[in-house]
Amino acid sequence: MNLSRTAVLNIALEIERHGIELYEQIRKKNGDRELLDWLIEQEKAHIKVFHNLFDAGGAVHEDQFNATHLNDDMLAAAYGSTELFAKINPDSALKDLYATALALEQDSVLFYTELIDLIGNDYPAEAELLTKIRAEEQKHIHALVEVHSRLS
Repeated sequence: MNLSRTAVLNIALEIERHGIELYEQIRKKNGDRELLDWLIEQEKAHIKVFHNLFDAGGAVHEDQFNATHLNDDMLAAAYGSTELFAKINPDSALKDLYATALALEQDSVLFYTELIDLIGNDYPAEAELLTKIRAEEQKHIHALVEVHSRLS
């Protein structure tokens, strides 16, 4: 099975963009402004990293990756149809928005783990960078769990 660089880039960008949109909605509902500003900046930085890695002329230049368990259709089904990419309901309770943000971050960790496994042997420096992004996403999870638990 093959996985295209374009599909990987599009999903990674969508995860990060959706995170920004969600954090902006939470901020409008008087969420933890300092945390949300930090999360938004982190997601914007991740977008830049992905453009540098996977965009035309980026370090990861292969058009197709040989992935024994993934292909473009599987990724589209796994990430494109998820409720996390659905339109965010601004009328949702603050606690529910934080729960959605937590689920988004958890899914991003899974995606980046798969991506690291996929490119790690051929692009060790880029896999190391993605490992750092995954660690940042895990920090996001811990921060969101803390805030979400205070709202419970």
